[in-house]
Amino acid sequence: MAGTFTWSYRGYQAENAGKQYIKKVEYQCIGEEGGFKQTNKGMVYLDKPSDSDMETRTDFATDAKIIAAVKAKLGATKVAEIEAEQQDRLDDCLTANTWHYKS
Repeated sequence: MAGTFTWSYRGYQAENAGKQYIKKVEYQCIGEEGGFKQTNKGMVYLDKPSDSDMETRTDFATDAKIIAAVKAKLGATKVAEIEAEQQDRLDDCLTANTWHYKS
């Protein structure tokens, strides 16, 4: 089976001067399957864009743009690792386990 993974951010820190670029983001990825939920939280520091590429904080601070920046900073391999780790935990929840005790 495969869980559903939802990426979001819990908050961010922006520079106070100029266009106020977003420099630090606290993110979370929630995996859900079969009524079970697993959450992975973390923080990333975003690189300051060049002046010509920089958007104002209010233009950049949309869910889609912030999550895209977080995933780009983490990289495809790390994003896949986070989701795979959560899938493993979900699989453990969904698998019937039997305890065996020593006599």
